[in-house]
Amino acid sequence: RSCKGHAMTARAPRRLPALLFDMDGTLLDSIDLIIEGAVHAFDGREGPRPTREEWKALIGTPLDAMLAGWAVDAGDATFLKARYRQFQVDNHDGFVSLYDGVEETLRELHARGHPMGIVSSKLDSGIRRSTDHFGLTPLFDVIVGIDHTARHKPDPEPVRCALAKLGVGRHEAIFVGDSPHDIEA
Repeated sequence: RSCKGHAMTARAPRRLPALLFDMDGTLLDSIDLIIEGAVHAFDGREGPRPTREEWKALIGTPLDAMLAGWAVDAGDATFLKARYRQFQVDNHDGFVSLYDGVEETLRELHARGHPMGIVSSKLDSGIRRSTDHFGLTPLFDVIVGIDHTARHKPDPEPVRCALAKLGVGRHEAIFVGDSPHDIEA
């Protein structure tokens, strides 16, 4: 039996969508590192302090914004930020893990040819520490951390920055995140 029907004009090959990923809580289970970093930063200090649940609710926003509600002044904010970041540096590898299936999924998406990037409220160096630790850095075409843009999630500027670096429009990309800040961005 022969195939019947109208011949369709040939279409240009479809371009695979770009895939942008948030880091913490999406690819990387770093929630305990973030929360314990806050506990350490505020430990032994007089003044207001967040509960673990309050701090968890702020994950995905820049550290300065997270600290703003509890720092009593600029000096206190600087102190808290330094203690928090030092805890992160000292304890990163022991506290973080990839969620089940993340590595295999990222490798498969990369092998299929999807342009991929990370858009995070972490410093670029923190993102790279995590991607290097798990051997994932070569899978990403672009990394946009908090030090790459003037405005940060939930503002869309970091997402737009990543799209521009990838050379794709917003309708040619999917952003995968875990927080309301990611959705808004």
